[in-house]
Amino acid sequence: MSGIASIGMAVPETGRLFGHPQGLYVCFFTAIWERFSFYGMKALLLLYLLKHHPFSDRRG
Repeated sequence: MSGIASIGMAVPETGRLFGHPQGLYVCFFTAIWERFSFYGMKALLLLYLLKHHPFSDRRG
């Protein structure tokens, strides 16, 4: 077990930001952007339905 720990300790900490891999931040911002886009499109669709079609707030 000490051999595995010493190998892990020898790996340089390059490519890390605040102790996390940089790829984690890419995944995080991708997920946030995806949610922002999805809910933004839902809001735009609702506004379109309310403005240009005879939908009520409840039905839209």
